[in-house]
Parts: sequence; C-alpha cells; structure tokens
Amino acid sequence: MKFYARLALLSIAFILVFTSFAGSHVLGATESEALDAVVEAEETIVYFYGAVAEADRAGANVSVLMATLGEAGEFLSKAEFSYGRGDFDSAVDFANQSQSVLYGLVEEAEVLTENVIKENYLDFLVAVGSAIGAVSIICGGFAAWFFLKKPGEIEGAAE
Repeated sequence: MKFYARLALLSIAFILVFTSFAGSHVLGATESEALDAVVEAEETIVYFYGAVAEADRAGANVSVLMATLGEAGEFLSKAEFSYGRGDFDSAVDFANQSQSVLYGLVEEAEVLTENVIKENYLDFLVAVGSAIGAVSIICGGFAAWFFLKKPGEIEGAAE
C-alpha cells in the first residue's frame, strides 16, 4: 500500500510541476496573440477617432464620444503596459476591453453627423426663406404703391 501511495503522490507532484511550467503557454495568451490584440485595439481606436473627428467637423457635440475614446485609450495604455511587462493575459484582456468600450461609437458618431447636417440644412432653408420673404414683402410694397398711387403723383414729384 505504501508503494501505491508514493506512486500516486509522485504522479500528482509531477503533474503539478509540469502544469505550472507548461500551463501558462497552454492556457494563457501567447506573446503573438497579445501583440495582435494590442495592435488591433490601437487600429480600432484610430478608426473610431476618424469617425469622431468627422462628426466634430460637421459641428456635432462630440464631448461624450471623446470621453468614450479616452476610456478606450486608457484600456489600450494598460494593455501596452501589460504587454511590456510580459503579462500577455492582461494585455489581451485590456485590449479586448478597449474595443468593447468602442462598440457602437461609429454609429453614434454617424447619427450625430447626420443630425447636424439636417439641422444645418433646416437653418439654411429658414434663412433663405426669410430672405425671400423679406424681398417679397419689399417688392410687393413697391408694386402696391405703384398700382395704388394717385395719377400724377410720380410726375409731380419729378418737377
């Protein structure tokens, strides 16, 4: 019985030692996976920044979008720091969190851009309509004055 107990203990010890050395590569993220995740998160932030910048150029209020980009940037910074330390699992986790924060940001930026374009178009129509209305009132006033004047008023003013 002692022989089997020692054999079982040695087997368990061997398995524990083996999995502690090999477990990080089998269960955890590799360096290339972590690098790919960090690079993909960085590219995603750059892409989303372009969408937010376009909405800003259109005149949209992008303060909420910029705050979201800042949060994603913090996660990316943590991912790069973890990658530099060799903590590839944390690097992948932070890179994934960076991308998940940005979910739906492009659609939100596009909606803001479209709304601003519509508002600007309506403002333009109101301004043009007001100008046309003012010119119409002035021309209508002159036309009414011309047709409703008494005969001889204009010739008498010229003399």
